[in-house]
Amino acid sequence: MAARNPNDLAVVTRFAPSPTGYLHLGHAYSATLNFERARICGGRFLLRIEDIDGTRCRPSFTAAIFEDLAWLGLSWEEPVLYQSQRLALYEAQLASLYERGLVYRCFRTRQDIKDAMSAPHTAPGEAFRGAPLGLADERAKLSEGRPYAWRLSLAAAEAALGPAYPKLSFFEETGDGMVARPAEPWRLGDAVLGRKDVGTSYHLASVLDDNAQSVTHVIRGEDLADVAGLHCLLYALFGFEPPVYRHHRLIVDGAGRRLSKRDNAMTLRAMREAGVTPGEVRHVNAHGTSTPLNDLAEAEAIEKLFGTPGPAVTSVKGVTGHSLGAAGAIEGVAAALTIERGLMPPTAGLEELDPEMHLDVVTGSPRPFEGGAVLSNSFGFGGHNGCVVLAPLRP
Repeated sequence: MAARNPNDLAVVTRFAPSPTGYLHLGHAYSATLNFERARICGGRFLLRIEDIDGTRCRPSFTAAIFEDLAWLGLSWEEPVLYQSQRLALYEAQLASLYERGLVYRCFRTRQDIKDAMSAPHTAPGEAFRGAPLGLADERAKLSEGRPYAWRLSLAAAEAALGPAYPKLSFFEETGDGMVARPAEPWRLGDAVLGRKDVGTSYHLASVLDDNAQSVTHVIRGEDLADVAGLHCLLYALFGFEPPVYRHHRLIVDGAGRRLSKRDNAMTLRAMREAGVTPGEVRHVNAHGTSTPLNDLAEAEAIEKLFGTPGPAVTSVKGVTGHSLGAAGAIEGVAAALTIERGLMPPTAGLEELDPEMHLDVVTGSPRPFEGGAVLSNSFGFGGHNGCVVLAPLRP
């Protein structure tokens, strides 16, 4: 199934944390990107609690998610979707896949699969692909009470989709604009769609919920970029249209390590208790530090605050005469782009810009171009490229 035209979509984004710990700077970055994208485009921002892991999820962590996001100044549509309340739906959809011969019971342990993938005949980097057991063997293991996971059969999926299978694709927003990506779902092999401890998985629940909530743009960390192709396959098997994907850079600590919920010193709660303000959090850069925008080079500021690489241009010092702040930078740059390209209806005080005008990122008003740094890049708004001017203001 080919991806739909991203320019035809009314933007709906979502932030979907798991309440297995307190949110950290990386979560704040991803949540803010999703929130700002929906707000600037006049779309909808949703919050989903992915609490299918009954052993690790805690109500106290769920409450902390609401508290942290509200502290950051984010708001979302109600009601909030809880995955723990939809387990019966996931199991029903998994059963429908089983009836179609698209999933099979896998009794192998992690060590079994590790051993199988290290066999001499296995090519380096090859993903696991299995097959259902014979009826007698399966019944024997079930009678023994052996635990099993439900795995997607790539072979069965390919047979079900026929000629459409190798043509599966999705749109991804990148620093070079909107790109059509081949899905290549075989890269992840026979993925688990139903875990041994619960009748679903991240992959299955995420796809079903994004479709149910009409999510048009999935904006998440680059650590999840590889699963987009698998999710695209699931969309096709269910007869859904895939969303547009964007995979932002990860926030790391001073040693270059990806932040985790175990790193309590970097949680939003710990930062708030230490006196850090929401505005300082929104100045976050790729090293997890707080730096005033007007002390950064423009390209670095845009890349770290908006998640899109910018060109090598001059400093933004003097744009406002004072520290603009990350939230203002995101609003100004994105609003300028959307207005220049006609992607957002003009609002109070904002007009369509002609080629000789640009948007003042502070006042929100058009004014003649008088020289300054020109940022020409794609921010992925509806797949359009645009030119944004950041120029010094007159006193």
